[in-house]
Amino acid sequence: MWILSAETIVILVFDTDTGKLGFLKSNIELLNRSKRVKEVWCVTQCDNLEDELIRSTDIHEIKELLGSRSNKEFKHDFMCEKRLFRKMQEHNFEYSKLWLGQAKAPYDFIENQGKRIKRGVKCEVSS
Repeated sequence: MWILSAETIVILVFDTDTGKLGFLKSNIELLNRSKRVKEVWCVTQCDNLEDELIRSTDIHEIKELLGSRSNKEFKHDFMCEKRLFRKMQEHNFEYSKLWLGQAKAPYDFIENQGKRIKRGVKCEVSS
């Protein structure tokens, strides 16, 4: 069992194509009732990861990001890539465009608070 510090801000990042809405709702309600939780912020991944990466870079097909032979092979290449952030930077990655979409029904009652998390965050790669 985890014990949260007082005034904890909990960030839930979740996918909207799982069909587990009841489980998500009950977790949000449980966290909101906790005396230790100051706020619950939700970040919704409205599309799949590939769509999020396409939206936040200058590529048109996901295979372009890593030089994969096909879109289907991208996931394997993604898992093996050791310089992912560098590859993303090579394709003009804009962190501010990631995870901004508003979820559709039945998740549309949850505001995507991705912008709140990104305030003041800098993405850099050290040499």
